[in-house]
Amino acid sequence: MKLKEPILIIGAHVDDGEFGCGGTIARLVEDAHSVAYAVLSPAIQSLQDGMPSDTTEKEMHSASALLGLKWEDCRLYDFPVRLFPFHRQPILELLVELQKEIRPGTVIMPCQYDTHQDHHTIFEEGFRAFKRSATILGYEMPDNMRTFSSAAFVVLQDRHFQVKQKAVNAYKSQKWRGHGAHLRSLAQLRGAQVGAKYAEAFEVIQWII
Repeated sequence: MKLKEPILIIGAHVDDGEFGCGGTIARLVEDAHSVAYAVLSPAIQSLQDGMPSDTTEKEMHSASALLGLKWEDCRLYDFPVRLFPFHRQPILELLVELQKEIRPGTVIMPCQYDTHQDHHTIFEEGFRAFKRSATILGYEMPDNMRTFSSAAFVVLQDRHFQVKQKAVNAYKSQKWRGHGAHLRSLAQLRGAQVGAKYAEAFEVIQWII
């Protein structure tokens, strides 16, 4: 794939990147691209009663390893889940620091159609942080959306989809939510649109050539 490096994946919460573009991450790593993954919240407040507070961090360790990412290329921050709109300025400042540190040529983050307040805050502040320097693609999370602009596609082989599925399943603490039920059908739908078995689709927010 011809994406400008380094490539920065941004998730509001642990498991967002795996859901939105886990197959693409697996393919990028396989193709020896430089990939960093930043997650702004461990979503501790969403854990069920009795679960240790480091549960999702450990799950992220496992999921990132399955995707082929080195832990030193991953960053996990501690913004409170569902309250991102109240922390816009610190989030923007963090993203600006990531821009200075990583200098990504491509940023993959939540799309503009995602109605979850945390995801949409990442879209808005992410655009502000990277609009002058990077190609920006938005991934889809259908549970939070009613529409989507599927303008770019990454074709996945069976192995890429299997890695994505395993990475999503690594978040055992989230099983009760029913997450992951549509992974295969969505990948098949996006694949059918471009003549492939599986694919992931992205909104093109900005493309710099």
